[in-house]
Amino acid sequence: MSQKKQRYRANIAGKTYTILGTKSHQHMHSVIKLLNEQWNELSEVAKECSNEEKAILLAINAVSLQLEKQEQLMMLEEENQQLKKNIPHHRGSKRQSIALERKEQFEKQFAEQEELWRK
Repeated sequence: MSQKKQRYRANIAGKTYTILGTKSHQHMHSVIKLLNEQWNELSEVAKECSNEEKAILLAINAVSLQLEKQEQLMMLEEENQQLKKNIPHHRGSKRQSIALERKEQFEKQFAEQEELWRK
């Protein structure tokens, strides 16, 4: 099921843009706010850069961050799969050892009671 596209008016670096997308207005507001914050920070440290250069630097930063997050997600998914594989085995082993321990306790108690009856 596809989501309905919405229009969102955004003021980015002093220019107004109309953005068409499926994200909520709240999401887009957060994106634009963060983008403007990063733009302003970049403007402070790279005063000699043109707006085009700033936009390219912000795009590079955004793609770099996206790749980092994708790598983190892949690592977490792999770790999750390993944990899922180990849990049933671990639980089974633990259950087996608990059952074996209980069996040994019962056998010991039975042997002790049998010994007492013989006396």
